[in-house]
Amino acid sequence: MTKEFHSEPFDEPTLTKLRLYEAYIKSWLPVFMTNSVGVSEIWLFDLFCGPGKDCNGVKGSPLILIDALRVYLNRSSTKNPPQVHVVFNDKKNWKIEQLKAEVESAPTLPQIVSIDYYSTQYETIFPMTATVASRRDTACFIFIDQCGVNAIEDCYLKQLASFPITDWLAFVASSQARRFLKHKSIKFQLQERGEWRDAHRTVADTCRAIIAKPEYYIVPFSIKKGCNVHGLLFGAGHPKGAEIFINACWAEDKNAGEANFDIDGTIKNSSKMLKLIPSKKLDAFENELRHKILKEKISNTLEAYQFALRLGVKASHARQILKIMKTEGLIASAPPLSYSSVVSQGNINPIILRK
Repeated sequence: MTKEFHSEPFDEPTLTKLRLYEAYIKSWLPVFMTNSVGVSEIWLFDLFCGPGKDCNGVKGSPLILIDALRVYLNRSSTKNPPQVHVVFNDKKNWKIEQLKAEVESAPTLPQIVSIDYYSTQYETIFPMTATVASRRDTACFIFIDQCGVNAIEDCYLKQLASFPITDWLAFVASSQARRFLKHKSIKFQLQERGEWRDAHRTVADTCRAIIAKPEYYIVPFSIKKGCNVHGLLFGAGHPKGAEIFINACWAEDKNAGEANFDIDGTIKNSSKMLKLIPSKKLDAFENELRHKILKEKISNTLEAYQFALRLGVKASHARQILKIMKTEGLIASAPPLSYSSVVSQGNINPIILRK
């Protein structure tokens, strides 16, 4: 992306990014729109927000967020929502002024929403963001739409993973990190270079190593633009957030749920279960899940559910594999496997092998 890409029409890679952002925010907001979940405030941060639109009037992330808030806060089913705070920041003041004018010219939001505008550097706004996100009764969503890679360097990444009720989504110029590996200007250092098409996967692997929390979810979505592979990186400590983003990814990429291009190459799927979905990723997932179940390394539905999310695969795919294994006489039953069953309701059922 160029520095002033808002002065030009958003290209298809940018629109892909915005579709995923919109899909996620529309699913994330209802989770916290009532006090029944025990949060006193919702904070939404867009730390590289831009002016709100491109030159053709196509809405960017700030106006997508405002529209989503207006929809959910005006629903009759949204009762007793907590206070909502929105923070828009961009280091260029003209962009903030343009965005403010766009927001103020739109229909008024309910009084429960407050909006603050800042024009400062990321390293200045992030400590304020961290202070809010550290609260245990505050739900936060942080969008980091940077043009490079340094906004997720070690010190920021570790803090993001430490916040109690915070999901975050970051754009990362992954090919830049790969191309300039070990360059002194790149604060985010990859562990290895990897293949060009795996540039964003390598970023995700490096982030997982830096965070060093096996229970923390990092989900990548690769976005190819020209000869570069960049992408979105999602982080959350709770499976619900991971599931929301993974579902959005599979809606965008029905082949692998991971990219706006054929990241692994299309092959005929050998799986009887998923024969209508040509995907190397799903074949590999099926083989690995079967292996872990048969070796008793996955022994219940919660473990199978978490394994699917960590590989960026929908829980429904894992459930289908259990059904086929039951039909094949390998396991005794195929219990429910979903967020609602294994997390919300706590129905963790054993996966029993037929000896």
